[in-house]
Amino acid sequence: MTALAHKNPPITGSMKFEGLHSDVFVGFSSPELLRISRCLGIRENRVQRGDVLSREGESLSHIGIVLEGTLFSKSKSIEGSTHLTEIINPGQVFGEDLLWDRKQRTHRTVPASTSATVLLLGMKRIYDPDGPLCDLRLRMVENLFKVVNEKNRRLELNLRMMLRKSLRERLTLFLKDQSAQQQSPMFTIPLRRNELAEHLNVDRTALSRELSKMKSDHLIDYHRNSFRLLEP
Repeated sequence: MTALAHKNPPITGSMKFEGLHSDVFVGFSSPELLRISRCLGIRENRVQRGDVLSREGESLSHIGIVLEGTLFSKSKSIEGSTHLTEIINPGQVFGEDLLWDRKQRTHRTVPASTSATVLLLGMKRIYDPDGPLCDLRLRMVENLFKVVNEKNRRLELNLRMMLRKSLRERLTLFLKDQSAQQQSPMFTIPLRRNELAEHLNVDRTALSRELSKMKSDHLIDYHRNSFRLLEP
C-alpha cells in the first residue's frame, strides 16, 4: 500500500492557492483554481520522507503535482538494479506516464525524498468523455501536456548525461543543469552523495574522488550539498 492509499477529502476554499506555482495551472486566477479543483475533485496529501507515493507496475487513478518538498522517480533495470531517474521539485508532476498507458499502470516508483505536500488530479475526470465538462478543464489539460513535454525534454537531458563516458562529464552536465534551474552559479542540490551516485549510475567512492579532483582543479567548490561553479 502506498502513502496515497488514504483518500483525503476534496480541496475546499481553505486551500491557499496563492502558494501554488505550477505550469499546470498557469493563467488561472484564484477563483478559477477553486472551480477547477471542484470540477476535477483535486485532493491534497501530505507525506513524510521515505513514504512511497506510487510503485512501479501498480495501477493508479491520479496524476500528482508537488506543492512542497522533493520526490524521486526510480525505475528498475532488466538486471533488477534501481536507478534514480528524476528529481521532482515543487510545481512539477509525477504519474504522468498514466496518460499513455491504457491500463493506467505506472512505470516508476516515486518515494518522498523529504516531507512533502502534493495535489492529486483524478485521471478519470481529466480525460473521461463522460466526466464533468467544466469550461476550465480543457485549459488545464493543455497546460498539463505542455508540462509533460518539458518533462520529456529533461528526461532526454538525463539520457544524454548517462551516455557520457566519463564521470566528470556526467557531473559537469548535472551541476550545470542544477545551476541553470536555480539561475545562479551557487546552488544546493537535493541529493545526498549516495543518491547522486545512484542518479549518475556510478560508485559512491568514485563519485567522491571525482568531486575532490574537480575541486582541486578549481572547477567547482562545495560543502556538503552546496555547490559553486568556478570559471575554468
